[in-house]
Amino acid sequence: MGLRGYYNSIIYNIKKHIIMIKLNNQNPPPPHHHRTEATHTHTLSNRFAFT
Repeated sequence: MGLRGYYNSIIYNIKKHIIMIKLNNQNPPPPHHHRTEATHTHTLSNRFAFT
């Protein structure tokens, strides 16, 4: 596989985990409505920061 492929798979796994965490944060409805707006804007800013 080589060192390069090894690092690429690590980066791929990290990106996959980040996507999973984002999806998990979006799925469960928080108990408070204000909290949803806060987390929504937070994920949006995170999305812009990652791209």
